[in-house]
Amino acid sequence: KFRLPTTAFLKDMSFQSPAKRARLYGCEQIQHSEDLKKLIDSVKNVKTKSGWCLGSALQHLALADDGRLSYLVAANGIPPAFVPKVDINAGCSSKEPSSPSTFKVLTKIITGQQLHGTAAKAIWIKTCNIFGGEENLLPSAVLKLVNESKNGLESLKVPAGLSRAKANAIVDLASHFEEGKLSDKILMDPTITDNELKSKLLAVKGIGEWTYTMFAIFELHKPDILAVGDLGVRRGIAKIFCIQGSGTKGSLHIKKDRDRMMSITAPFAPYRSLFTWYMWRDMDLTTPLDGNDAACNSNVL
Repeated sequence: KFRLPTTAFLKDMSFQSPAKRARLYGCEQIQHSEDLKKLIDSVKNVKTKSGWCLGSALQHLALADDGRLSYLVAANGIPPAFVPKVDINAGCSSKEPSSPSTFKVLTKIITGQQLHGTAAKAIWIKTCNIFGGEENLLPSAVLKLVNESKNGLESLKVPAGLSRAKANAIVDLASHFEEGKLSDKILMDPTITDNELKSKLLAVKGIGEWTYTMFAIFELHKPDILAVGDLGVRRGIAKIFCIQGSGTKGSLHIKKDRDRMMSITAPFAPYRSLFTWYMWRDMDLTTPLDGNDAACNSNVL
């Protein structure tokens, strides 16, 4: 009977080639084991926000590239971020509940950038409290506060404990929503391409690739977003594929090695958003950030 491998064993196995993993542990056994099948079957009727079935996606990840990722799927289980609060017995044709305001979601991502969970939550609560609660955090309210207060941007920055860059980003985001350049309808449009979405978000002063990636993966559930701009993901790719890149000390470079990373992870398409989540789990990074990423620049989130 298949037994889940230990953490220490998985860390050692992650450095091995698929062929060696198969010899040492039996990738075929992992792929077709009763336990892994139960894991996948448990979400076979779960549909993500953008309409793809989580069970099918997990099965694809577990089997692709000679089972290279099967040990990670078995060890880390179901990604909770991709499980919406719906009736999992309703099938993959079930309708999704309405999503929260995209303005609020993006504002929350901005306030929490470069912060750990507890600190991010505290800053978010302070930001909402300025407006009397999350339900009142609207683009019009943000612009009214900044434009009509004698302290201007400080009226948002100081009470919330935000950096100037974050405060400016929230204000410009509010302007984009008020001017109609962004809206729930635009951002939640199922026909919008990844490049179109990225272009619209990066037009906001202060929003960078990291913020776009977090929004696309975890709010919109875009299926095939590979977060190559994230340090943890690049480290994970280097680790499971046993490769070196063009960066410092052989690390994978965000720009120079982008095409290579897209190519080497092609077998996991069209579910590289899930692949991204498992890379973070493999590296055990709870707040994946990259000092070289535009997202961590003092002027760009």
